[in-house]
Amino acid sequence: MHERAHDPSIKGRGARQELLVYGAAELADMAAGYDDIIAAHARALEERLENGSFHVAVVGEFKRGKSTLLNALLGCEVLPSGVRPVTAVGIELRYGRKRPLIVAEGGEVISLTEGSDISDYVTEQGNPRNRRKVKRVIVEVESPLLESGLVLVDTPGMGSVNLHNDAEADRQLAAADGAVLVLSTDSPMTERERQLYQFVTDRGIRTFVVMNKADHHDPGELAEVLSYVEGELERVANGPTHIWCVSARMALQAARAGKPREMAGYDWPAFYEELVRFVEHDLSAVRLDSAERRLGELIQALGERVAVEAALARLDRETRRKTLEALRKSVDVERSGWEADQVLLERGVGAIVEHARSELALFAAETPRIFSERALELSARTDRLNLAAALDDFVEEVVRASFEEKRSLVQDEASRAWDTLASEMRGRAEDRVNQVRQHASSELGVELPRVNLPALADEEERFSYHFTPIESTEEQLAAILRLALPGPLLRQLMLRRAGRRLRDHLDKHAGRAGYDLEQRLRGVSRRLARELGVAVEQAASLVSSAAEQVQAERSKAEDTLGAAMQRREVVVERLASLREALSVPRYESPLRSASGSSVDG
Repeated sequence: MHERAHDPSIKGRGARQELLVYGAAELADMAAGYDDIIAAHARALEERLENGSFHVAVVGEFKRGKSTLLNALLGCEVLPSGVRPVTAVGIELRYGRKRPLIVAEGGEVISLTEGSDISDYVTEQGNPRNRRKVKRVIVEVESPLLESGLVLVDTPGMGSVNLHNDAEADRQLAAADGAVLVLSTDSPMTERERQLYQFVTDRGIRTFVVMNKADHHDPGELAEVLSYVEGELERVANGPTHIWCVSARMALQAARAGKPREMAGYDWPAFYEELVRFVEHDLSAVRLDSAERRLGELIQALGERVAVEAALARLDRETRRKTLEALRKSVDVERSGWEADQVLLERGVGAIVEHARSELALFAAETPRIFSERALELSARTDRLNLAAALDDFVEEVVRASFEEKRSLVQDEASRAWDTLASEMRGRAEDRVNQVRQHASSELGVELPRVNLPALADEEERFSYHFTPIESTEEQLAAILRLALPGPLLRQLMLRRAGRRLRDHLDKHAGRAGYDLEQRLRGVSRRLARELGVAVEQAASLVSSAAEQVQAERSKAEDTLGAAMQRREVVVERLASLREALSVPRYESPLRSASGSSVDG
């Protein structure tokens, strides 16, 4: 029995977490040496629950003041900050007193000695292009903000000359439970920041948008900047977004002087309190719900494994051989069927992509003809000095408006087709999994309830338009010469040029949209095939793993057989008790119908 103090009478949110930690530890103890995979999952779940940590990534472009903001949140200067992009790797800020730990790519851990400078590992100057192969840095800080399990992750500044920083920041953000997007009043809303906000919005994680350096502007200027950024974010999120205007520099100065947070000015006190409330209430509840579901699944899996073992153990040698032979044939049939299903999935995705590309290409070819009359009207009412710019704007307007409408229609059609295909494939895999389980139930006389495979979360497509024509010296000279041409000839040349640009941009964006759609569908289909394949293999291994265990028991002395059966009975009792302690639906073990002593000699 796992030696761990447990008092189910403890009340409150902390009691629920402690109860789940206890359950995961108990399950890991029961599964140890019995089913190593279940035991490993239970131990990992116990560690996450015991840790109680929630990762919030702080992201943004370089020179936005992220490190200063983090220092202000912690109330002391922990991180290096400056005017150059400094952070080369992600830094995890946790609660504690230990010296900083440097984790290298190979897994080795370096504890910094007294007097060592963390800047030698986390700055571009000290660790250019991460030549020290640092994977992450863990810094423990005795800050009240981190006591509840919050882990703040300082990410590399994006958009600097160091492109590898962008990849590291993307990795940190993808693994985060929440995010703080740091903008600056000095240069609000770059395209990269829009993409960052789109990413966290699509993921559905809670994101705090902070407008730093509020003290750089007077109230009127700050209001203008805030209004502009709010509009930009609203277009991304299709709804209003709250922005916290702060001065991280003033907040850090207030913390250094031991002043209350209210002295930091602007929205700093409200931002700090909302971050604390989010971690202590919203995030922890969601994580505990997820852990409870996972623990229930593992308990169910171990109970089924025990039941199948017990059923096999009570059979005589010849009956067991025939039963396993029949079950292996059933598994082989479903595995072969699943291989054929994957071919159908690949063909289905190919058909969706081919149709989408064809629709986009056809639209790109037909659109210039449709808009030629509007371009002619525009040229007639525009003076020659402004004609080129007006036609360029017209081309971009046509591409953005008309192509976006068509792209959205194609995207929606492809999404519907994918949903149908994915649902069909999930149904096929689910039927194969349950066919194996049903056959095992019938052959062994145990109860293995039908399982439902969850739907795979889709990945949203994020498409952006790029209009970056780079004119050559000859083109610029030609533009000057064209101004000397007679009006009608000039307009004719400008219209031809606009038509050529329209066709080129439509072709380019049609190709990009088709490529992006294909990459998304190929990626999500690979994920679907992988996850469904795992489910099929887990169903197949349920019997094979149990058979191996029973066979190993039979090769030992006779007295071990009774001990093995007794152990299974103990595990069933402990599983039932664990279910009851966790207040989840009681698991009616199929071992009841498989009980009895072995008749195998």
